[in-house]
Amino acid sequence: MRFKTSQQCFEEAQQMYNYSAVVSAAGDNVVIPAPGLGRRIVLVYALVQNTTANATTLALFQNTSASPFFRWLLQTTGNGVEWIAVLGREGRMGENNAVGIWLSGANACNVNLYYFVEDV
Repeated sequence: MRFKTSQQCFEEAQQMYNYSAVVSAAGDNVVIPAPGLGRRIVLVYALVQNTTANATTLALFQNTSASPFFRWLLQTTGNGVEWIAVLGREGRMGENNAVGIWLSGANACNVNLYYFVEDV
């Protein structure tokens, strides 16, 4: 079996998108809207970082925080996590699902996501 390189995967994607912002509202925050019927979001990179002195739980979810894709505890200022998809283990969301960030409190966190959209 021959694997594709990350570069080949990026070249095959129609277009790579980036979401980069500070998320600070407690609870559910939709950050990437649903792409439409017959399409899905594929996450390939995530970097999250706490910018406050307060411990904050951050969850990356699709459609609702009841179904988290990832959940991290960021203890204090500067704590963060970087996730890079391994080929074949990208974060494929369900058809027409939005991507959101859930925060345990109103604490500012830097969020940087790279993704593409594909046909289902």
